[in-house]
Amino acid sequence: MEYFKRIVKESVIVVFVTSFIGLLSGTFLSNQYTLLSAFPIIIMVIPPLNACLGDLSTILISRFTTALYIGSIPPKIQRTEALRTNFVALLITGILSIIFLIVLSIVLGGANSLSTLNPFIYMIVLLITIVILFLIFFVISFFSAIFLFKSGRDPNNIMIPTLTSVADLLTPIMLMIILQMFI
Repeated sequence: MEYFKRIVKESVIVVFVTSFIGLLSGTFLSNQYTLLSAFPIIIMVIPPLNACLGDLSTILISRFTTALYIGSIPPKIQRTEALRTNFVALLITGILSIIFLIVLSIVLGGANSLSTLNPFIYMIVLLITIVILFLIFFVISFFSAIFLFKSGRDPNNIMIPTLTSVADLLTPIMLMIILQMFI
């Protein structure tokens, strides 16, 4: 029963925070109508881009939590081989996922006459977005996993939903910023 109470206590606040973050994300996107309507292919890739970053964040925090519990990463801020391996493997996974998304969206967008953006610029915008956000989420995941682990909380209960919601907010913001830099 104590474990049940702990999960509920850790999760209730997270649900409220992530719901608020979701509202912020929707508000931001609704304010980007002009830019999004000029490049409808961007509308098509926002959900899978959010999902990709959310999935990478989930994997990151889960791997960090497991590594902390089994002792392959010490509960302090320092570079380790396990940390480097996770970083490189997940960065490559993210880049490969985005390359697949780029190819698929160009094919589907072209078939639906949505391709109004130079494919090279489109590719650069999405790759820069995923790399920058991956770096941000890697650092946040690492520091938060250590902090929560040291404080006796389960990082998975708090950080997985939080990082997924933050990805839903930051992905379109970063995407719009980088897109405006290139158009």
